[in-house]
Amino acid sequence: MSCERSAPGCASVFSIVTLPARVPVCERTLSHTKVREERETWPTWEQPGPERVFALALAQFLHPDIVQAVVEDNEVHRVTWIEALKSRQIDPTAYLWAKSSCAFPGVRRYSGSREIASHNGLIQLDENQGIEALALDDNDYPKQLWSFVFRGKQFAKAGPNGYALAHLADHKNHGNRFEEDFVLKDGAEPHALFGLYTCPSNTVYISQSLIKPTDFVGTIRALLVRRAQQLYGEFCEIVPPFLHIPVPSAEWDVNQFTWADPVGTTKHIHDFLAFRQYRMEKLINKTLPC
Repeated sequence: MSCERSAPGCASVFSIVTLPARVPVCERTLSHTKVREERETWPTWEQPGPERVFALALAQFLHPDIVQAVVEDNEVHRVTWIEALKSRQIDPTAYLWAKSSCAFPGVRRYSGSREIASHNGLIQLDENQGIEALALDDNDYPKQLWSFVFRGKQFAKAGPNGYALAHLADHKNHGNRFEEDFVLKDGAEPHALFGLYTCPSNTVYISQSLIKPTDFVGTIRALLVRRAQQLYGEFCEIVPPFLHIPVPSAEWDVNQFTWADPVGTTKHIHDFLAFRQYRMEKLINKTLPC
């Protein structure tokens, strides 16, 4: 698949600059040309046969250039967004550690019956209830970048046929497996991992025929994390700095497995970054519901 840099490890074509003012994508009138219709379609990824299931060749990771663009844009907005989170009594280190790829700092998945009821509009939560977020979400925000990459516009509830988005490392407090999946650095104090929810370095699309291996099989979860580290570790810290990724046994080394090439290009990355800046401003200024 074509990309905008010649080979992995090459310098990024992006520099840390402020994006020019753009009309938010979600407010534009979109033309219905043939070109537009073609780019609004999700890719069709093949399904694995029995001989390929354990090779995980059908785990789809975003191309490193795409993730690097988010990391670098986070550095542009870091000071502003950290101060905005602090002003709302939200710990920014849960979202914006150094070299974090968090796509929407301050947005996390809802957890527990009260937050689910709030998301469904049955009750109202207020900031004094300690939600530690600008917004609670039902799994749309992590898919926004993927949708822009492949469709040039916002996610609209439907994803690629036969594939489901999977998080590699746990991001919610309840039932979090970080102690078994990672190594706590000496003397470090663990804290919330909410930012992993929208980190593109922490998400993959996996064939549904693999029956959510990231949910149930620790060795496969760890293998996918190490694949993400291999792809993005040069420019991104895929977990917060209080955690180490453990060294695998020889048979579970990343290089022993066959992987699909990373997917997507940076063709629509500026549209995504303009959209997320607009959405972050709305969330910070409380003009979108939590």
